[in-house]
Amino acid sequence: MSAALLTLTVMLSTPVACPPELGHIRWDGVEAAAAGLDVRGTLWDRDRDGKASRGDVMRIDEARRGPSPLTLDQTWIVLKGELAGDIDRGLKRSLARKQVHMACETPFELKGVPAFTSGPALARHLQRQDPGAPAPVSAADAARAEMQGWAQSLCRSKRSISKDDLARRLETHAAREQKHIERGVRQRMAREVAAEYAAACTKLALPDGLTFD
Repeated sequence: MSAALLTLTVMLSTPVACPPELGHIRWDGVEAAAAGLDVRGTLWDRDRDGKASRGDVMRIDEARRGPSPLTLDQTWIVLKGELAGDIDRGLKRSLARKQVHMACETPFELKGVPAFTSGPALARHLQRQDPGAPAPVSAADAARAEMQGWAQSLCRSKRSISKDDLARRLETHAAREQKHIERGVRQRMAREVAAEYAAACTKLALPDGLTFD
């Protein structure tokens, strides 16, 4: 095995730390999700903690909604809040798939780079660069669609589920899976979705020998 290949193998399989004189890590080819958009870009580990975190810089090289790419200018952002966690999860998945190239790079100065705290905020920023693309899906709409999927699964049961019971089940599941949505909003959506699927969750018991044929 050549020295270059051995170095690359080590970089892909172990944490990378750049000596101070060589600067910080740059990850190329990081993929992550942001409110319905799939983004791909280059990430700089400004604080040298070995992960995507608050204050790190990312250049968005590509953004897609499904198969459709957005038309983007060169887009630089600073990570903050929940967005830093979203990008870090994307970085870990990208590293696990061995699709990321890592290198040490000398620090550089950036001015006027906008900071974003959430995926929806970043999606709106990218959306404004491509007015022809569909509008980003809001967090509430995405949560409702997810809840509708749960209702469909529950209603496949052979037993009837009352509207009130369905609403309770949906809200209980949402309390675990949708903590980013306010409790009152979760409860309201659970009641509304339960009303939508009440008929599908009702199983009619027919007398012996009677069918709908």
